[in-house]
Amino acid sequence: METIDNKAYLKSKLEVKMNSITLQMFFETESKMTFTIIDGGGKIENGYTETVETNIIKLRTNLFLITWKEISGTTISQVQDLENELVYTNITMTNGKFYQTKGTIKHIK
Repeated sequence: METIDNKAYLKSKLEVKMNSITLQMFFETESKMTFTIIDGGGKIENGYTETVETNIIKLRTNLFLITWKEISGTTISQVQDLENELVYTNITMTNGKFYQTKGTIKHIK
């Protein structure tokens, strides 16, 4: 697998599947990402799009911690294991509810 660094996220598009939700992530800059809900699994409106400020930390080759805060105030921290195509997500809702998910991730050409 090709080695990815922080700058490689620039202009990259990823597809993430977590439980019943599928989304695409497009990294416009090193600190700005737009996500679009492809299939919200009945929980989120299909086609919903939001642009957020991100922080990307390289943990090791092809393993990254990505964090962001959504317009709603929900915070997301996501470990993206590009080598094994796995994603681990922690979500803290504005009402204090906390969710953890594990899913898959892949680059879209």
